[in-house]
Amino acid sequence: MGSTKVAIKMDMQLSEVIRYLEDIIAGLRDGKVVVQKGEQVAALTPSEPVAIEIAAKLKESKQKLAIEMTWMPAAEAAEAKELHITSQEPEPRELDPHGTAEA
Repeated sequence: MGSTKVAIKMDMQLSEVIRYLEDIIAGLRDGKVVVQKGEQVAALTPSEPVAIEIAAKLKESKQKLAIEMTWMPAAEAAEAKELHITSQEPEPRELDPHGTAEA
């Protein structure tokens, strides 16, 4: 899968910022956040777990709040859950009469 990035940096009224944040929250609740700027579109489908980083910075002349969320696509998250690394070998599974492993 290729990389897609949609970015914007501009000054706007606080009420507009709040509206964008509310749209992001609604998208997170719906399971899809679509960001579009002109013809550029990034459709994000959040999955568990979500890593979040929040940073606040105060200077004399400027204040900053940064929020970053990251997650793996659902398919990759499922694959990661199947990966186990340990120093112990798993217990051997018994085979049923058809030669397949029993759960």
